[in-house]
Amino acid sequence: MDPAPEAPGRPTTTTRARVLHLLRVLGVEPGLSEGVLRELRVLVTTRVAETLAPRRTALSVMNGELQASRAAVSRLEAELPRIEARRATGPFTADTTVHAAWLRHPGVAAAFHRRGLFRCLDCAVGADETLGEAALNEDFPGDTLLDELNRLLSDAGEARGIERG
Repeated sequence: MDPAPEAPGRPTTTTRARVLHLLRVLGVEPGLSEGVLRELRVLVTTRVAETLAPRRTALSVMNGELQASRAAVSRLEAELPRIEARRATGPFTADTTVHAAWLRHPGVAAAFHRRGLFRCLDCAVGADETLGEAALNEDFPGDTLLDELNRLLSDAGEARGIERG
């Protein structure tokens, strides 16, 4: 438990004991008056504050850099699904998630729009729902959707696993 705060100009017993201990360590006689002890305390406090000031400034700068780094990492983490989807190769399958399909090729949005589905990328279940499940849930033939999506890839040379730049 922390001792009660000191009244201004009036050291507590704990502070007095600390100062006396410090004086003993420094080899100074402990019979000093309250005024001298008070001056020593101010001197020590001032010196400690002066010593710590540059470190506080450095810590403040580092804290700002850390916050900026965290923000950059958050932006990169948010972009990661899009990057991973763009790197995917091979044809779309019934097991491809809706979000992965939308992120992989810009023409996927138009294919979904033709089926009356406009907000699939914003849909909460799109990250887990597959193209096959979407076709069943929205009552349209999944094979025709997959054929159309894979034609998009064929036109771009992606269905054969050719990487894009």
